[in-house]
Amino acid sequence: MDTSIRDTNPVSPRFRLRTVALPAANGAGLLAVLVAIFLIRVQGPSVRVGSVAQDTVVAQRTTTYMDRVATAARRGAAMAGVSPVYRLDTSSGAGDHAAAAFFSHLNTIASAPSGAALTRLRHAAPAQLSSAALQELLSLTPSDRRLVETRTLSALTQASGWHFDRSQLTDTEIGLFGGIGPGVTPPERSLISQYIAAFLQPTLVPDPAATRARQQAAAHRIRPVYATIYAGQVVVRRGDLVTPSVMERLDALGLQQSQIGAEQILATILFAATVLMLLFWYLRAFHPGVLHRPRILLLLDAGIVLAALGSKLLTPNHLLLPYALPVAAVPTFAAILMAPEACIAVALAMSLLAGWIATSSFELTMYYFVTSAAGVLAVRQVRELRQFILSGLYIAVFAFLIVMSFGLLQVNDDMTAIQDYLAIAALNGLLSASLALGGFAVLSQFFGVTTAMQLLELGQPNRPLLRRLMLRAPGTYNHSMVVAAMVERAAQDIGANELIARVGALYHDVGKTVNPHCFVENQLGMGNIHDELRPEESARLIRGHVTQGLRLGRQHNLPRVVLDAIAEHHGTTTIAYFLHRAREYGEETDVAQYTYPGPRPQSRETALIMLADGCESAVRASKDRAPEKVEEIVSTIFAERGRQGQLSECPLTLSDLEAARRAFLAVLLGQYHPRIEYPEPTPITELRQAL
Repeated sequence: MDTSIRDTNPVSPRFRLRTVALPAANGAGLLAVLVAIFLIRVQGPSVRVGSVAQDTVVAQRTTTYMDRVATAARRGAAMAGVSPVYRLDTSSGAGDHAAAAFFSHLNTIASAPSGAALTRLRHAAPAQLSSAALQELLSLTPSDRRLVETRTLSALTQASGWHFDRSQLTDTEIGLFGGIGPGVTPPERSLISQYIAAFLQPTLVPDPAATRARQQAAAHRIRPVYATIYAGQVVVRRGDLVTPSVMERLDALGLQQSQIGAEQILATILFAATVLMLLFWYLRAFHPGVLHRPRILLLLDAGIVLAALGSKLLTPNHLLLPYALPVAAVPTFAAILMAPEACIAVALAMSLLAGWIATSSFELTMYYFVTSAAGVLAVRQVRELRQFILSGLYIAVFAFLIVMSFGLLQVNDDMTAIQDYLAIAALNGLLSASLALGGFAVLSQFFGVTTAMQLLELGQPNRPLLRRLMLRAPGTYNHSMVVAAMVERAAQDIGANELIARVGALYHDVGKTVNPHCFVENQLGMGNIHDELRPEESARLIRGHVTQGLRLGRQHNLPRVVLDAIAEHHGTTTIAYFLHRAREYGEETDVAQYTYPGPRPQSRETALIMLADGCESAVRASKDRAPEKVEEIVSTIFAERGRQGQLSECPLTLSDLEAARRAFLAVLLGQYHPRIEYPEPTPITELRQAL
């Protein structure tokens, strides 16, 4: 039987704005606090690259990490080994266009005085050509110059069809020199060779973008280099120079606080906002009652903030202490106050945020979530305090299993490490269970949520109000016991909270103890006082048992769920008998004077109490209690309450109503089954005469 107290009340229209505004403001404030926690800088070992280590740092556990320094070195070597990528440059050929322009300019200035022509030719010639080569070209006859021009341009035109880069220029020149052809004097051949060498350009030029892409592809093919630090290994000795490799090892062990950049802050805001939105969305969809209870939200906020803050402060300088952090305490305590499935969602949000903000550690995230889930499941049906002890044991067992699961991924976990894991898991279970039990003992009343244990205590017959009901209004007490049996069975059948339904039914008519003889079940053969009262006065007395019950309930500190049963078990129905009687007298009637104050039932439990109250009263008042008649009465009561709209604000479905009707019939038929008529006892005088 699920004895956790769930928030089954749907949010009424007057609470909708509050239900939206309160979670929104709460989530915004919580997000700001989480970002502030993320920005806290926890001082680790004071080292930086190039400095001298002031302390000797020894690894406390074995861990494997990606060595970024070694990985970068390998990828750099792979990029350096990539050959340049060339592309074919056809814009200016192999230099033939420039050579053609040069010789065209030469032909226009050849008739100029020798000194002026040389100066003008110098400006148009490539830098590789010497002044002697230019002077020699000018000194040739026009026919010889045309020969040099023709053979040079022919060779360069031929080269423009070849594919060669700058490193192949010499080989290309040699090939072109050999193809100058006959009919050329040695001075002219030498001059042609000089001009070919001066104007020749490679047809293949470097392509930086393609080369860079090939280098990056080569770097990406290099797999990351992983290194292992073993427990007990010296990471850096005092007095040693801190190298980038040392910093890598410190980061891997979580001993070095890195600089927090704008990107990390933005990422944290996005991640935290996403987790919180999903959490509040889930609660609004399945447990809306949580969202308009500020004290419950305060508990959830405190759990999330303390988990994130504790993990943030403990992780950088300690390797084992983060595993002792009792994150499971808050979800375990919350499972006593509200639905366990809601606490599982809260535990997941706490674990994700704590793991992200502290170290972005998947291991810690899973550790916190699994231990929290174990604690929630251990107390989901809490009836005895020893269940808190069991919850600590479950938390410790699952903590050890998770730590060992990740520990086995390391290559050098010895018996000493296993002993450390076992000790830290036991400590976590002890702390979590102790804090949850302490919270239950001290804070459950502060949070205003009724626990199953409180309801069990309220259901005891020796409670003051129940004893008062039994002594002052025995008929009502018997009626309440039957109604309690009816709603408890029906609640079990439809999956409602049978403990809330049963205790609410026991107290729903406690207001009748103020004027018990106003109610027919308590008159016990005496005259009916309503025969002497006006209808409106009788209606006032009958209607007053609801307000009197609420007054008594508040005086005796009854929880909200029981007060709801007192207020809602008649809804806004009319006191039909006295209303009809007033109309028979021909009096001017105000229907409000003959209507219960309500409200209509808001939960399945109070709706069941309303239906059971009407069914039991009607069956008890009926002289015909044959099974067919009882079934007819029950069906009529159900139909009337539905037709009057009394069930319109509670989450009962048609299938729930049918299951409740069958449950009520089973209890009522067992209570009012036909009795065997035994013969009258023989008078004592007749027995003596027979003797």
